[in-house]
Amino acid sequence: MKNPSTPEESERRLWEITGGNPDVTRSILGMGTDMRFREGPPGGEPWTIGWIEEKLANRNVASRLYRRILQHAVPLIPLHPDSWAYLKKLINGEVPLVPEPIGTPGPLTLSGVAVRDNGRLSFSSDLMAKAVREHYCEIRLGVLYAAVGNWPEAIEHYKRTEPDQRLRPVTALDRHPTERILHILGHDMHAAAVEGIELGGLPVRSRLSGGYLLEAHWALGTGRGRSGEPGSGGSGEGDSDGGGRKA
Repeated sequence: MKNPSTPEESERRLWEITGGNPDVTRSILGMGTDMRFREGPPGGEPWTIGWIEEKLANRNVASRLYRRILQHAVPLIPLHPDSWAYLKKLINGEVPLVPEPIGTPGPLTLSGVAVRDNGRLSFSSDLMAKAVREHYCEIRLGVLYAAVGNWPEAIEHYKRTEPDQRLRPVTALDRHPTERILHILGHDMHAAAVEGIELGGLPVRSRLSGGYLLEAHWALGTGRGRSGEPGSGGSGEGDSDGGGRKA
């Protein structure tokens, strides 16, 4: 699209990018102002939406904006596992049906990630879609499920990443989430082993030897299971819509 040349065209283009979301609009305008001030004192040509779009072609600039517009979604979505199936469908380009189209807003609509339209859920804007798809890569989707102990589903996501992407922690900020996941992993392995011994539960032993829990070491990049190879992780409950789930 050519550079908007009039205030009306710029306003229309800004609405197209942000979906009319006030928080996203403030974020993109604030980022534009910050960048112009870093380039020098004000007084030159006014910046345009076209100029912003050119800046967003730089991945580092785009990532900073994505962090801004996801500031409400990132802490909220992990608290609501029932919304993850919808999140994955949106990422995959689907427009899922919602069981309660006029009910209480769920974490995806409440955080501005998505909007409800005629009983279906869609991204609130093109910019939000790009932000969500960059942030919730396969490794981060795996982290969501690992943090609640859903190892089969977590491993399915980890297996779709390159081995070097599974190494944790990635940064200092990632240390605490990694320790939390390992704590959950250790607890689940111990509980499964105790259950197998006390109840003679062959399914529990099969689960361990089949790699669900031991494979999580391999998937997290913190070690390897006894076999050294990935197992055949099952399908978690996040694959279905499920009645009554909030989106």
